[in-house]
Amino acid sequence: MRAARPIEESPEYARAMAVGSEAAKTAAPQAATDARKPTVIPPYEGALGTPKGSGMSTLAVNPNFAFSHPTARTSGKAFFVLGGASYQCSGTVVNSAGADTVWTAGHCIHSGAGGQAASSWAFVPAYDDDLANPRPYGTWSAVSIWTMNAWINSSAPAEDMGVAIMGTLNGNHIVSYLGGQGLWTFAGTQNTQNAFGYPAQAPFDGGNLWRCSGYSSQENPNVWTETIKIPCNFNKGASGGGWLLNWDGNWGLVNGINSRANLPNPTIVASPYFDQTALDLYDFTKNM
Repeated sequence: MRAARPIEESPEYARAMAVGSEAAKTAAPQAATDARKPTVIPPYEGALGTPKGSGMSTLAVNPNFAFSHPTARTSGKAFFVLGGASYQCSGTVVNSAGADTVWTAGHCIHSGAGGQAASSWAFVPAYDDDLANPRPYGTWSAVSIWTMNAWINSSAPAEDMGVAIMGTLNGNHIVSYLGGQGLWTFAGTQNTQNAFGYPAQAPFDGGNLWRCSGYSSQENPNVWTETIKIPCNFNKGASGGGWLLNWDGNWGLVNGINSRANLPNPTIVASPYFDQTALDLYDFTKNM
């Protein structure tokens, strides 16, 4: 874990972003007009229960949550091996029937077109290097990892999402014990979002959970690329962290993930728009 670098520093990430950017340029101009009925999966508070607080900031702020706080314990850092090197991402525990799902970016699961799947995938909920034990709920190991074919084959930015199915730890399922955030698809492109993650490049150090709040919009106002953005200065390491819609200071509905930022001096973070693709991924993995 000490050796793990942000996935954005990998050559695989650079290649996937280049391939995906070229593919996005060929997208036909259209508006985001999909008006299908939203699908809402409610959050689940788990065995540890709940307490409250909020605030808005388009610049990242450290909410200084106690590790037992619902948002902290359902957020965490992912560690994995890709191309023989160790990397880190962010992730979010999401409520599901199987009670084992962690959502993250597709590029934290697979390196995209011409690439390979990650291995040794582990998740540390409520990671905080200010604690004597930065892993207050231990390290959970994935038994399987999943992303979309369009990400694997084409590095498609609109499908840069992934799910890790965690094994039990001390007999506990991760959702049953820690709780899980909800999920919302087809919510529209313009919403107040709260994005969470572990940015690891200066001025951040990857040791704490940070939050940005902002109003989402189409990533490209002239071409519907099935991606949305919010103003935020997250950088390397925040990839895979969840965007929570209707966040009440504890619980919310995952409506995006940190997919890309305009590095090296980020002012926005982008996410796939959670439409049928996200719902298909949820439905495929929810009972695992």
